[in-house]
Order: sequence, then C-alpha cells, then structure tokens
Amino acid sequence: MVVLINWAGFREDAEKRAGYTTIRLGNKKIMQRDPYMGRIIRLAHADYLERRHFAEILERTKAEAEKQQAP
Repeated sequence: MVVLINWAGFREDAEKRAGYTTIRLGNKKIMQRDPYMGRIIRLAHADYLERRHFAEILERTKAEAEKQQAP
C-alpha cells in the first residue's frame, strides 16, 4: 500500500510539472486529460467531472486506445 501511495504522489507531481492532470479529483488549477488518449476533458479551474461521466470517458478512450494498438 505504501508503494501505491508513493507512486500516486510521483505521478501527480510529474503531471503537475507537465501542466495537466489525469486524476479525477486532481489539481483543479490545471487542465485534465484522459490518461489513454491525452485529450483535454476538463479545462483548468473548471468544476470536477462527475464520477459517472469520468468513468464513461475512460471506458470510451481506453477502448479507442486498445483498438488503435491492435495489429
């Protein structure tokens, strides 16, 4: 469990330095991108996405990313 917490903190710091977050309740001051395709899904300072809407986006973009990687 400690490793997961450290990894999550490292990921959040790296994303913050890059100017975005992929975490649903990540830093509200920076834009949010989906973690699979990298598309902007929430602008900086905008309200957080609802859990259900965020999950739908992730499901859709994960399927799209997997389809693009298929031979």
